[in-house]
Amino acid sequence: MTATWAPVVGSPPDSASGAQGWAPKLAEGVQLLGEYQGSGTIQAQHLVRRRDGGMVAVSRLLYLVVSEIDGQRSIGEIAARVTPHMGRTVSAGNVAYLLDQKLRPLGVMEGETRSPRAGTRPVLALSSRRAVVPDRLVRSISGRLCFLFIPAVVAVVLAAFSAMDALLLIGPGSAFGIKDVFRQPSLLVLICLLTVLAAGFHELGHATAGRYGGAEPGVIGVGIYLIWPAFFSDLTDSYRLGRRGRLRADLGGVYFNVVFMLLAGGFYAVTGLHWLVLLIVLQHVAVAQQFLPFLRLDGYYLVSDLAGVPDLFGRIGPILSSLLPGHEPRRTVLDLKPKVRVLVTAWVLTTVTLLTASLGLLLVYLPRMLAITAAFAQTQAGLLSSLTRGKAVGAGLLGGVRLAALGIPLTGLTTMVTRMIRHRRVGRS
Repeated sequence: MTATWAPVVGSPPDSASGAQGWAPKLAEGVQLLGEYQGSGTIQAQHLVRRRDGGMVAVSRLLYLVVSEIDGQRSIGEIAARVTPHMGRTVSAGNVAYLLDQKLRPLGVMEGETRSPRAGTRPVLALSSRRAVVPDRLVRSISGRLCFLFIPAVVAVVLAAFSAMDALLLIGPGSAFGIKDVFRQPSLLVLICLLTVLAAGFHELGHATAGRYGGAEPGVIGVGIYLIWPAFFSDLTDSYRLGRRGRLRADLGGVYFNVVFMLLAGGFYAVTGLHWLVLLIVLQHVAVAQQFLPFLRLDGYYLVSDLAGVPDLFGRIGPILSSLLPGHEPRRTVLDLKPKVRVLVTAWVLTTVTLLTASLGLLLVYLPRMLAITAAFAQTQAGLLSSLTRGKAVGAGLLGGVRLAALGIPLTGLTTMVTRMIRHRRVGRS
């Protein structure tokens, strides 16, 4: 009689009879997303999402195997269920090999024998994620706002936004807004709060765009991106959409920034508060920042979806290796379509160059930044205490914001270097 194996760490048994009855189990939080539409690879890709948010692109055979794993079926049963879909015989030995040599290194199988890199968080990924708005509420609100993505409504919104920019940004309103902040520093705190609100509204735009296209949005939450607190929206289900739907979801955030600026412009027209023009200017800067394709911002996901490659950062190592003399391109490079390979290579070279240059500049100017920060901190500490005693709370808050802003590059440098060291240690272990 053949025993059913259920090892604690999910590792396959050594004996052939035991292997037939071994029931593998997926790692906690693994999601199956289906075929990736508009793929930039020669062969069709199917997406699997790990608990840490990492996307894994696998072949149809691997995806079928993963879809049949429920912790109860043996590998023999899995092989029998996969065979009709493949049109050729898939044996239990084939399944055992795929589990141990292909899927386990990707970090999608339960157990502790997976590759050390599998499941590690990318250097530029969001960390410490916490849900703030539950998925049910996000779906309810986004469902009511889907009308904003009707083409006729989009055209009206963009036309109104262009007219508002022409009327406000070429006038003196932003200069008056800066003067208002200097005269009343507490306005800066209000602008910061509204900027946070706009960031949350931005994520709601992504969720609403996905909902309009037919995807079910998840939670909206907060996390830490490098060193800054940042909102995020769970758009996992949007990977089921076609390229057009994914691009709409990518642009939905900045579109809602446009809606937010229109609301601020309308309020300015009614109240005449010049600092609202300054808020609109800052929102333009935020939108421009989102289009940077070298960090995991909206611009990165636009390039990713245009290329049809779900994880561009995961291609950096293989692409750079393929450019070295005497190095044969890996399969992850050869699988890319010719035009997509050119686009991804250009993105990799540009991204590596800019990130390396940025890190180099930080290191070069680090001594000067440390000296300036120390001198400013000493001056500001005495000023803050005197302002607090004098009840100049607004000026004190403004000074605190300045001090925090000055320390951001130093903290960011320390964080990035620490993460890079950790990833190198993981890669060598």
